[in-house]
Amino acid sequence: MHIWTLLLASGHGTRIQGQNARKQFLPWKERPLYWHSVLALAAVPAMRGIIVTFPEDEYQARGKELVELGQTDGLGLESLCCSGGPSRQESVAKALHQLPPECTHVLIHDAARPFVRPFLIQNIINSLASGSGAVVPALP
Repeated sequence: MHIWTLLLASGHGTRIQGQNARKQFLPWKERPLYWHSVLALAAVPAMRGIIVTFPEDEYQARGKELVELGQTDGLGLESLCCSGGPSRQESVAKALHQLPPECTHVLIHDAARPFVRPFLIQNIINSLASGSGAVVPALP
């Protein structure tokens, strides 16, 4: 299996009242929230790479940030980025076009949900490896 993840960080939530910032970029433990998802994905041995979608107006700065954080934290995972689209579907489509041809499986994760754990990602991969065509994770 050649597995990549699309990490969608180009959206703009409306549930954080009074905030003029996108949730996925708010700092937590000296890193933007989306970075914690990147680290969880990098901790899964089967993960080959990640593509992060960023808002078009922040694409250049966030792309540079992605590279710098990867170097600082020793990511050890191929990471690419692209600008997202005006909708989630369009962001996914743009990121899918960036996948390498050898990619066989794709995971999609929202950067606004930064506390995903490697064990959950590994369970998804295990289900795919056992023949599941699609997996929707759930926790009790």
